[in-house]
Amino acid sequence: MSTTINMSILHSVPPEIPPLAHALREKTVRFAHLLRNHGFSVGLRETEDTLRVAEVFLCFDMDSFHLGLRTLLCLSIDQYAPFDELFNRYWRPGDGSEMISPRGAEERRGQPREGEALLQTLGWADRADETGETHATSGASGRDAMRRVDFSQVPAADAREFSALAARLYRRMRVRRPSRLQGPDFKRRLHFRRILRRSLATGGEPLELIYAGRRRRRPRLVVVLDVSGSMEVYSHFFLRFLHALQHRFRKVHTFLFSTRLEEVTEALAARDVEDALAALSQKPMGWNAGTRIGDCVGQLVRSNGERVFRSDTVFVILSDGLDVGEPEKLAAALREVRARTRGIVWLNPLLGTEGYQPLARGMSAALPHLDVFAPAHNMESLLALERLIMI
Repeated sequence: MSTTINMSILHSVPPEIPPLAHALREKTVRFAHLLRNHGFSVGLRETEDTLRVAEVFLCFDMDSFHLGLRTLLCLSIDQYAPFDELFNRYWRPGDGSEMISPRGAEERRGQPREGEALLQTLGWADRADETGETHATSGASGRDAMRRVDFSQVPAADAREFSALAARLYRRMRVRRPSRLQGPDFKRRLHFRRILRRSLATGGEPLELIYAGRRRRRPRLVVVLDVSGSMEVYSHFFLRFLHALQHRFRKVHTFLFSTRLEEVTEALAARDVEDALAALSQKPMGWNAGTRIGDCVGQLVRSNGERVFRSDTVFVILSDGLDVGEPEKLAAALREVRARTRGIVWLNPLLGTEGYQPLARGMSAALPHLDVFAPAHNMESLLALERLIMI
């Protein structure tokens, strides 16, 4: 087997490479699934890179294709041997007995229905027992599995179907009425309506006193989403969540930022999420560029602070905190926000990664000014926002 990539192949490729057949692209994506199922770290971005390598090498030089994928997807030398075995059994088996299925024993015969690849990945699909009969996994366990999937691990081929399933879950999201406050200031306030209702069971005698707490109003929200390059794998899913959020709370102002700030409240007001995303794609946001969180939050305070901030407002930031700006500017901007609002919630997708420490300069500068610092790497963590904002 060749140990170096044949670079002359790059120069022999015609200027316009015809697109890969659908079946070939699907086979490449299934190989990415196979690696993930065998413990390799292959998520959305790695799957997309795998397709790019395939477009250059697969039809022209199998050895270079093999070496390119091994360089891309193996994190250590220890992974070379299992990678080589999986690659050879999948792409060039010696005979039928050496072939390996991308889903092993769980792969079902026949053409999968729409979205079945994703559902099997999440453990939310029909499974066959030893007799060949299929049994559907429970809806509850499937939904639980779906909620816990890290957005960065959703394969590129499944991203659209996952987004559709997520959108349906977000549309069913219910924002409960806030509970009553408890404490010494409210214990002397009687709830007369409940006392009279309870007294009907005792012939009209009010034998039990019921005290009322003051009900907290559901807060207003100002949400800012980081759409810089480091957030690319997450922002696609966050935008769908923000669309649902804007239709569930009484008042939400939504902004996107990277190196500049842009309000998108009106665009997200569209009833259909696809229409909303199409409108957003036309905005000159500097998508996937760098990020200056302090500059953008400061711009928000100066340009829109009087309009969007109230004493009952909760300020929510969705960002990984990887700021290329000055951390002092971010700290100053958050102090100003803190003085005008009920509190600040920072949702960081990296916080859901094992071993993560908020050591980046921007994140470290922000921490002292936050009321809540929580993960936002999957649907379960996003749906916890309802509880987090009651600060």
